[in-house]
Order: sequence, then C-alpha cells, then structure tokens
Amino acid sequence: MTDGGEHRKMGRPDDYVLSAMRKMQMSKLRVAYFEDIDALVDPYGVLQAADRKSAGVTQVEYRSRYQEDARNYVDNWTFGPNTVDHTAYYRIPEDDENMVKNTVVHDLDNSLGQGSDVYLAYLDDFLVANAHPSAPPVALTQENVYVVPAASGDFAQFDVMAPGMSKPSMTVSTKDFNGTDRNMKIYPTNPDSQGRQHFPFNGIIGLQKVSSTGEQGVYVCVFPGAVPTSYEIELQNARAVDKHVIVGVPLASFPSTVSLNNDTGIMINGNNQGITDLSGLANSSSDHVWFFDQFSVPSILYIKTKTILEDAAHSVDWEGTRNLINVID
Repeated sequence: MTDGGEHRKMGRPDDYVLSAMRKMQMSKLRVAYFEDIDALVDPYGVLQAADRKSAGVTQVEYRSRYQEDARNYVDNWTFGPNTVDHTAYYRIPEDDENMVKNTVVHDLDNSLGQGSDVYLAYLDDFLVANAHPSAPPVALTQENVYVVPAASGDFAQFDVMAPGMSKPSMTVSTKDFNGTDRNMKIYPTNPDSQGRQHFPFNGIIGLQKVSSTGEQGVYVCVFPGAVPTSYEIELQNARAVDKHVIVGVPLASFPSTVSLNNDTGIMINGNNQGITDLSGLANSSSDHVWFFDQFSVPSILYIKTKTILEDAAHSVDWEGTRNLINVID
C-alpha cells in the first residue's frame, strides 16, 4: 500500500485515520477479519454515536487541505471471511468536506465486486457529469457510490487558486450530455505556506461532442464578491495524457499573461486567432489556447489545455500529469 509517502497506517476502523492521504494504491492486499464497532465517537464532539457500517473502501477524512488523487486504485485486493458489510461505502459529507465529496478509486480487477476497470466515485451528479453516455455510470444508493466504467472517461484533479484574495467558497459548474448544469460548491483549504487558499475538485476530462447544447468537458469556476485579478490553476494526476479540457474563470479584463508550466510561449491568444465563442475554442486545432469572453457577465477567461506527463521518463502512475496555468490580468 502506498499513500504518497505521508502516512502508512492500517488497523481497526476506530484505531487510525489516514489523515493526509493524497494517493492510495493497493495491490495484492488481503483484508483480515475485524469486528466493526457501531458506537464510534462523533468527531464533532456531539454526545451521540457516529454509527457506520464496516467497509472495504471508504472515505473517513473529515476536513483536510489535501486533495484526493484521481489515480487511487485497488488491484488484487481480497477480503477475509465475514470481513466487511460493504466492500465500497462512502459516508455523506458535510458541505465543507471537499476531500470526501471528491473521493475517486479506480478498481482495476473487480476487487470490490462492481466490475473490472471501473471508478468508484462519491454519489454526486457533478462528478459524473462528463461521463460518456455510451458507458453510463450506475448509482449504488445504499453505498453512496457511483460505479463509473473507465470507458466513460478519465478523472483528473483540479486546483484553483486566486492569490492575494480570501474567498468563502467557489462554485464549479459543468454540463452533462443532456445539457443540464451540474454544480459543486468547493470550500477553501487552510492557507498553504504562501498564504494561498486552494479550491480542489475532481472531474472527468476530455471534450466530447455529445451534448445537445454544447461541449462536455468545460468547467466554469466562479467566486462570490470581487473578481480576482490573477489565478494559478493546476490540472494534475490524470490517469490519461493527451486529454483536452476547458477551464473558465471570471476576469475583469483581457489577461496580460497566460502561461503554461512557466512558459509564456505555449498558450495561444484565441481572440487574435478569430475565436469568438466557446464552441470555436473547443473545436480549435490548438492544444493550448485561451479565449476571453468580454460580453458574458461576469466576463470569463476560458482556457483550453491538454494533459501533459510531468516527467516523460516515467509512467502516468509514477509521476502523473501536471498542467500549471498562471493568469495575470
């Protein structure tokens, strides 16, 4: 079992919490029998039991500034007799628990009994909005889980920062293949060492021309109050390279700088290329290009990019993908 090098603890469910896990990859693991305890202590200190059924894969983190790695996976994982009541179980999160709402685990070989090469994601329509309709997700309501065939699309991790500003929340929206808006409210993490708030979320990437009202794979992020003047946007830890995605953020005026991985020469100004709308951006032959929509309210900067392997010498599971976009107006 690997967890990104920060915590490696296992035991009874009341013994340990994997409190800072960024990446979970478990292969050839046998889960021994344990007795579940129904009267767990409520983490908020309320004098009542926090009842929970035992589970093979579950998200138990409450509040964390860490993000869920979309490359979490299980492989050749077996359960001892009478080990668990549910092999996959997600508790219902509080609003500000980004980590819980964005938990994704890729089951490579049917270890969890829901099929091979499927993602298990928390039961939220936002997470599966961009799933391809040819391989639709299946809801397991009792488990609070969506079973998402890998053919539906590949998950990646987004992290939006607005340096120098403090925001109470961010709402990210996308359209599903029926053109229905799907939204998720993301709450800020505790500030990092540079004082920045992070607004992390997971989503399926890949522009798919199956929507009756537009392109799938477009994520628009908005904040209450004053419009930020700069952004740092990370797209990382995708399970696939060369996948396109579009991220939109509000911006008061044309950007002076849009860079990719600290290179100002990669991103193309789509307005100068004759792009006049979002459809034109999605259909552009350029892999890394932006379009500023000054007529929307508020005005929105849309950025199209393609997932890039962080280190070409290693596999996507070793180093992962990373696109770092910096915007200055």
